[in-house]
Amino acid sequence: MTDIAFKGTKQVSQGDIEDRLATSQANFFSYVFGPVPTYDATTWTADLRRIERYYQSLGYFQAEVVDEQVLPDGKGGVRLNLTIDEGTSTRVTAVDVEGMEGLPEDIQKSALKNLPVQVGQVFREADWELLKTQLKSRLRELGYSDAAVGGEAYVETTNQTARLHVIADPGPRVKFGSIFITSGPHPEVPPETIIKTARGAVPTGAWFSESGLDEAQNRVFKMGVFGAVKVTAGSPDPGSDTVPVLIDVREAPFHTVRYGGGVGADPSREEVHAIAEYTDRNFLGGLRQLSFKAKVGWAFVPQIWDLQANGLIFDFLTQFTQPNFFLPTLKFLASLDLYKQVEEGYGYYGGRARVGVAWNPFSRLTLSPSYAFELDNVTGITNGLTGDIPTLAYGCDTNTTSCVQRLSYLEQTALWDARDDVVDPKHGYYLGISFQESGAWLGSGFDYIRILPEARGYVTIGPITFALRLTLGTILQPNPCSITEAAISTQNCNPSPIVNRFFAGGPGSNRGFGTRELSPLLPLPNLPLTPTTQAGSLVSSTGLPSQVLGNAIPIGGNGLLDASFEVRWAFARDWVAATFIDAGFVSYGELRSDDLSTTQVAVGVGIRYRTPIGLLRLDLAYRLNVGGPLPVIPVRPTVGYTDNTNCLALTSVDHGTGYAGAPFSRCAFQFAVGESF
Repeated sequence: MTDIAFKGTKQVSQGDIEDRLATSQANFFSYVFGPVPTYDATTWTADLRRIERYYQSLGYFQAEVVDEQVLPDGKGGVRLNLTIDEGTSTRVTAVDVEGMEGLPEDIQKSALKNLPVQVGQVFREADWELLKTQLKSRLRELGYSDAAVGGEAYVETTNQTARLHVIADPGPRVKFGSIFITSGPHPEVPPETIIKTARGAVPTGAWFSESGLDEAQNRVFKMGVFGAVKVTAGSPDPGSDTVPVLIDVREAPFHTVRYGGGVGADPSREEVHAIAEYTDRNFLGGLRQLSFKAKVGWAFVPQIWDLQANGLIFDFLTQFTQPNFFLPTLKFLASLDLYKQVEEGYGYYGGRARVGVAWNPFSRLTLSPSYAFELDNVTGITNGLTGDIPTLAYGCDTNTTSCVQRLSYLEQTALWDARDDVVDPKHGYYLGISFQESGAWLGSGFDYIRILPEARGYVTIGPITFALRLTLGTILQPNPCSITEAAISTQNCNPSPIVNRFFAGGPGSNRGFGTRELSPLLPLPNLPLTPTTQAGSLVSSTGLPSQVLGNAIPIGGNGLLDASFEVRWAFARDWVAATFIDAGFVSYGELRSDDLSTTQVAVGVGIRYRTPIGLLRLDLAYRLNVGGPLPVIPVRPTVGYTDNTNCLALTSVDHGTGYAGAPFSRCAFQFAVGESF
């Protein structure tokens, strides 16, 4: 069957009607992936009744299909033509609520405020059901655990009116009582530990509320040792006006091993890697958690066919968690991370040790103060770069042959996560901010304060989701380095460490650039490079013998603006289409309003496919010609660099440096697993 055509549909979209039909029309995906839908007369007859019933549910009780045609399409299939008379909408003339007369006035106002059905609105069955559900939920939130809400809708088809009669039975108002574990036994988790964790959300003597039950369920689940958790209310005790809290839990495996592999590809980097993870969720008892995570692979920069750098990469992370650290909502955290990475123009290897706590006073809120000590050996290209250029580019001490960066810092993060789903959010918002303080007073080789706030929001209407993200960042320093001509010859400025600077670009950032490419640039001199294998040397010990002469490499900056707006359309069961606009910049100095004129803007489209391993995502972006070329550290003598305006070229082609985002291509593709944000 090739097509279904509708006439007379003004109040209801054709797409909404088609979504409720058993008969479907062929499209591109059915021809490619199959099966191609076929026409069945019996099914189509039932669909005609479904259409009229759907209109009735929306308040159009006189709607009917007045004409339908089944015509051959000349290709062995049929075309279906429908004409619908929608009729007149039915309006609500009264909403009467019975059964709440004996409740306190303030409770009545709270329960009845802004109900989803008001006099004068079109009567919709979904809104009517939502009214009853919402009123019941509000009563339960106000302490009436046994509240029940029903009623009748009286529809008069002669004059298209509806009168709603709501019947509420609140029952007694009760408080939280004792907590009971209804499942068991749980030899690894003492019942008193579960009860202590939940008690903070449902304290004895507090008025009953559904939000309290939800909070208790979240807290127990976040203990990390249960595969399933359900917290419900029991039957109220008439004698004490209390309601017991019932907790049903299922223990997850306490020892797990996971392993796998992956690949990554974008315009600036490719890699292949293997991963493995071991977790003990009851290390030495007391629900202490110990985990080991390993990632080993090989990176190619920027691409295998235009190779400039490649090398071994790894990340070995050990984490320890101590729950109930003086408080049920407080955890002690410690970790040790050893890593090696290859980036465009430089590489680094080192380690980081961190200790801190995580406090969850509410399920949505996480506060995490910590201390970290980090040592990184940075390797890169300095042949032909004289004076203070290595310091400006990498944050290195030019008086030594190696570049070991010692960071010692305090960090505080605060997160408020009100999303409905962490992996594929449809509604809600996310707010986060982190502060990092480093200085000689902590034994650090760098003085700075790093601030990074972020906000995300999601709204879904039907199959369409609107998603917005904004990230800002700045690194504040005393006497910071500058990229002006005067600063190049100044030895007394304070550079920031390249391992802690801001970079943008890639599948989770501005998709008009490859990973980390949205950044201030260092143009390499058009001189013969002499790589060395000297251990710890700053000169090309990452394996860069084929570095392209005159190429420009990202070196990061102290200021960041990164924003995205995306519209996602779930057009099929497992398929999502998206269109987006990304904007942002990275400045060498701290974040300033003057840098807004350098904002790089990219527009694009994407396709997503839901799989058991996550959301597979392919995005294609085109960068608009606004914002100018990327900032470049001036190197003396002045050297040029190659750039590429050709969206399809696999290697750089010299086309000038005047367009936005030069020297990188105006187009970029991103392939990743998981939603963009």
